[in-house]
Amino acid sequence: MKKIGLWIQNKKAIVVIIKNAKINIHQVNDKSRELPKITHPFVFRNSHKIIPQNINICLQPRVVHFAHIINYLSGAKRILIVGPDDTSEFFYKHLRKTNKSICDSVCNVKHMDHMPDPKIANYFINFFSIKNEKGEPSSY
Repeated sequence: MKKIGLWIQNKKAIVVIIKNAKINIHQVNDKSRELPKITHPFVFRNSHKIIPQNINICLQPRVVHFAHIINYLSGAKRILIVGPDDTSEFFYKHLRKTNKSICDSVCNVKHMDHMPDPKIANYFINFFSIKNEKGEPSSY
């Protein structure tokens, strides 16, 4: 059974994949700022005048970051989402809107303070330990 722990913040995410006693850890960095901006002619009303404008259209950086993360979550039976700020909750709301099948696998969304990368992996390993199938961390 594939279990995934996701630690997410605005510019970085750590995905811990636990499958058949093997653990894979991936770091996903926000690359949305590297995307080119598209200039598009746009017309809008301002005081009953139609004014042609050039505006920059770019996807929201957070949505682009979330799309990169979602690629890692497919096929999981259980997913735990944690993070140091409200990004984990925004990610869960985005997941509910865009990918219902993955959203159904989410077992919990929690707030967690910053911690070093090795401790994050250990937290997920303890959370998904075989001894504790209810989904509660065994040592925290």
